[in-house]
Amino acid sequence: ADDDEADTHKRELEALKETDPEFYKFLQETDQDLLEFGQGEEEEEKGPRAKERKQPQAKADTGVLTMERLNELTEAAEGKKDGNKSLKALRAVLSAYRVASRMSRGEAKEGAESEEGNDSAAPGIRIEDATVFNAVLEWTLKKAPELLDYHDKQVAKTKGAAAAAAGGGGKTFMLGRLFWSESLNLLQQLTDLDTQEFVLWQLGNGSALKYLMQLKKLKPLVINELCRKWAKGAAQGTKLAAFSALYNLVGQILKGGVSSKKGIEGAGREVEGIMRR
Repeated sequence: ADDDEADTHKRELEALKETDPEFYKFLQETDQDLLEFGQGEEEEEKGPRAKERKQPQAKADTGVLTMERLNELTEAAEGKKDGNKSLKALRAVLSAYRVASRMSRGEAKEGAESEEGNDSAAPGIRIEDATVFNAVLEWTLKKAPELLDYHDKQVAKTKGAAAAAAGGGGKTFMLGRLFWSESLNLLQQLTDLDTQEFVLWQLGNGSALKYLMQLKKLKPLVINELCRKWAKGAAQGTKLAAFSALYNLVGQILKGGVSSKKGIEGAGREVEGIMRR
């Protein structure tokens, strides 16, 4: 039941508030990006149109993520208008991705869900349209990892490679963690086989796996789910996509361990652990 799911996630968030307050605070800030992105530009408008925008909206429309709104965010994140790739817009889309991943069985439903259920994912934000839901998944899985990599490289230019390796002072590391925690939730929840296969293929690319490599606690959980999909997937395409993701992940692990003998040994043990699952 949706109410049970919402209650469960609320308990998870409360636990996170205690065990990892930094990440809990980051999630709250990211949700706020989605709520507020673009408000500054709207407030600066003048004339009748600006007055129109300032009229209070009907309650039913408040917080609903529309395709128009999503397109504004993705265009800003990709820098399509001015060449400036907005990290704040990327954060906002990732917050929408979190909303999508927390919807019942990862599928958009017709009509509004309860405000309580949606507040558990991102306060005040709802996805009511299946087209918007699918667009959020497709864009985030295809574009978010490469944009995170772009921002890492920008940090490297200004602060040095060490800062980039640390995840842009924590920002891109946190966003990578958000991306993978919700992607894992999607893998566990999705029932549509075509969507499941698409998600697996996207998660198996190098840009996405780069951010999984930094997550010591989350990585084993993702590996377990990939192995489960490979061994027990309901469709051949799912099995193949899961195997491909595991294969690429093993390559990343081995590549990361070549710098030292200790690293090679550690990588070998990790790969051996994957093969035994």
